[in-house]
Amino acid sequence: PHLSMGAWFSGSFQNQFEAYSNENFGFRPSFVRFRNQTIFSLFKQSPHSNVLVYNEDNFFFKDNISEYLGSEAKPSEEIEVRCQRIKKLENYLRERGKGFVMAIAPDKAAYFSNEIGLKPYDEIDSSNYTKWIISLEKNNISYIDFRKQFCEAKDSSPYPLFPNYGVHWSVYG
Repeated sequence: PHLSMGAWFSGSFQNQFEAYSNENFGFRPSFVRFRNQTIFSLFKQSPHSNVLVYNEDNFFFKDNISEYLGSEAKPSEEIEVRCQRIKKLENYLRERGKGFVMAIAPDKAAYFSNEIGLKPYDEIDSSNYTKWIISLEKNNISYIDFRKQFCEAKDSSPYPLFPNYGVHWSVYG
């Protein structure tokens, strides 16, 4: 942060100093982890407002569950426009001898849908996932569906593809 009379009296120096000191004091990552672990261990709550704790040992992003259920669904037309742009990109790259494959990322809500009482994704027709699959196929875009592959491999995988105490897929995923 740069100290000047103008910055001091406008309050911008204080804001810059606070942001700088929050990110640059010693042992910050350790203190953050300790704080988060303490909140979870004592109260079985997530210290993050966007993370839900289910059954005291499983973390989920709220957004993943909302998207899974379709409450964050984008209009089909918006997804179609995006797919048309992706198809143009795929064609552009193909003309230049490059390959292109769209990847659909796995998500923990779909992976644990049975365990947390959600409908199977093939019974939810208003989700972004369903709309993307329909539009990708309609536009003949090459894609790989890691969400579907993770769900299909769940029972046969010797290692957890999603850990309970995390919101992202594991190193095995």
